[in-house]
Amino acid sequence: GYPCQTQPLIFSTFLPSAHQYLGCAFPFRGTCELRRASGRLRCDGDVMKKLIAIFAATVLAASLSACGSDDSPEQQSPTSSEVATSQASEAEETTQAAEDSKDAPAASSQQLPESATAAVDTVLAEYPGTLIGLDAKDDGWKVKVLTEDETTKVDVRTNADGSEIVKVEHEHEAHPNDVERVKAIEVGLLEAIDQAMSKYPGEFDEADLDNDDDYVYWEIEINNAINGEDAEVQVNISNGEMKLDD
Repeated sequence: GYPCQTQPLIFSTFLPSAHQYLGCAFPFRGTCELRRASGRLRCDGDVMKKLIAIFAATVLAASLSACGSDDSPEQQSPTSSEVATSQASEAEETTQAAEDSKDAPAASSQQLPESATAAVDTVLAEYPGTLIGLDAKDDGWKVKVLTEDETTKVDVRTNADGSEIVKVEHEHEAHPNDVERVKAIEVGLLEAIDQAMSKYPGEFDEADLDNDDDYVYWEIEINNAINGEDAEVQVNISNGEMKLDD
């Protein structure tokens, strides 16, 4: 058997942390002997009961320690103030996006009248997208746009000074070919008009996106451009090269 002073050794050998809870502070009635041949510990009296209690206490303490070390934050439902703050933040972002849209660069042209660029700005503010056509009318302007989601083509009429939309003449689904042509644009319509009218001064009539097979260009019609004659100028959308339409 093992006297009391050796019990911590037994506990340390078979239950490493058990002597921290009981050890010799709790005297056992009975004896234990280690059978070296089998490696088993044989106890009589209430020694085995106390060893079992020690084991159970050790396992419980280890479990509690593991639970206590879990420092992951608990999920909590947002408070009403947090919800209000989130909603306010979203509203602020929406307002900022609207202001950014208003601050978008205005259309500009060195050759077109101010009413033309005003008409372009007015229509693009209502129908954001890519400008693909512009016609001068007796009572105003017609602006053609492929919407920014690339699904719709719109023809919109404005008043004479371009400040108000008068009506939407056409609104229809964009053809895939139209979308592909717009994606290839490197030289915008207003830039092409300025380029054409700088070389062939006259009175702007209309401009549209057109193509001959794989050749995609801006077709720009200028009245009284060459010796009093009208001119149709093609401007390549990729590199800005110009040529007169025969």
